Amino acid sequence: MVIYKATTSQCFYLPSSLWDDHTHLTLRMTPTANAQVKGIRWAEQFTRIDR
Repeated sequence: MVIYKATTSQCFYLPSSLWDDHTHLTLRMTPTANAQVKGIRWAEQFTRIDR
């Protein structure tokens, strides 16, 4: 799946394996207020298609 963010003209490529047991996903663009890192899907990790 490809997601396009119009405000930054960026595309994010999400492999189908991320959707297992999920009905929606959230990509994080900025750091969390409490410095949480576990379970975060950083948008910058999905800017390339991995083959």
